[in-house]
Amino acid sequence: MEVELLDSATGQRLAAAVDERSGSAGLGSKWTHVEKTFNTWGAKMSDRLKRLTTASRLKQNLLDVKI
Repeated sequence: MEVELLDSATGQRLAAAVDERSGSAGLGSKWTHVEKTFNTWGAKMSDRLKRLTTASRLKQNLLDVKI
């Protein structure tokens, strides 16, 4: 599975990822496996974006501190 995030205004690549793990038998229907994979990727992406947003805000707050 591959994913690429692009800036809609500039077309600049913001992030890219590849998951080379293959599916395994016994997970039910192929569609069920696809849904589970997308749900896992969605949760990971959401977590990472939240962490990046938090880190960006912390960095900006540090830059705004006047000594």
